[in-house]
Amino acid sequence: MLPISRAFSVVNKVCSGAAAYLSISRTMSTKKALVLIAPGSEEIEAVTPIDVLRRGGVEVTVAGLANSEVQKCSRNVLLGVETSLTEAKKGGPYDAILLPGGAKGAEAFVESEELGEVLREQDKAGRIVASICAGKKAFEVSDIAVTERK
Repeated sequence: MLPISRAFSVVNKVCSGAAAYLSISRTMSTKKALVLIAPGSEEIEAVTPIDVLRRGGVEVTVAGLANSEVQKCSRNVLLGVETSLTEAKKGGPYDAILLPGGAKGAEAFVESEELGEVLREQDKAGRIVASICAGKKAFEVSDIAVTERK
């Protein structure tokens, strides 16, 4: 387990790098990101990127993997979502899709055929697929190459 100061440092680097990349890479219109939440997702790995990306001017859609109901995360924190993945697909394409970690959430991501299809389409189109910690398991089962940035 990472010391809390190291964990915040890692999250800060990931989020600030993502926000900086997304805000500089498009000059004429707003970037769009989709953040998926499943029961058991790690709340800090979801909320922090959502906050940082929105502060950076990115239009973030927060979607529940299976539905648009409140999601119970890994530490029993309840997170409201704006829509479901099925409905969020209608608002695409997204410049980036982010999957937070959390063991149970990652298991749900892996089991979702709909998410696998969305991730493969996103990757094939050359758009960003990103994950934090265990979230990358969904990429592995979707045959998406996993590269890590530090």
